[in-house]
Amino acid sequence: MARVALGLFRATIVSLWVVPLGAHIVHACEAYQPMTQETVDAARTIFRGKISDYEIVRSNWVKLRFVVTETYRGLRQDEWTLLWINSTYGVPEDLETFRGANGDEMVVGVTTNRLLELQQWSGQSFGEISTLPMVMQQPCGPPVMLKWNGGAASNALVHWGIVPPPRGK
Repeated sequence: MARVALGLFRATIVSLWVVPLGAHIVHACEAYQPMTQETVDAARTIFRGKISDYEIVRSNWVKLRFVVTETYRGLRQDEWTLLWINSTYGVPEDLETFRGANGDEMVVGVTTNRLLELQQWSGQSFGEISTLPMVMQQPCGPPVMLKWNGGAASNALVHWGIVPPPRGK
């Protein structure tokens, strides 16, 4: 009896964990949330890089590869391969469409991958993508991926406290 109860308890925990996450992945949000300082602060690494590869691995899940031009905070690497789960707004269909919308160079915030936790609880396997760091994105908000255009992107980096203001300002 205790074993059955424990099994039902685990099944309940898994279903409570998977169903809300699954609903979040499938359905769009009702209210847009602008990027916040807290979201930017939660990014473990922030770098500027050029997009070099783009692969849709699941619906609204993309594997992105960037060649790093500058690291502002966190782990310094020459290249990042990241998982971007954009459950809120969908994703461009290919690399050229992505570049058309975002440019070749971007400022990107990185966080740890949360799929391993889901994989452990649900028993569902996500393969190699569960080990990739992720693009930082708050629910119902934009990802921390900012088109590098010099002025506005530089101002955002200063505003978020990632880089100091230029001398004399």
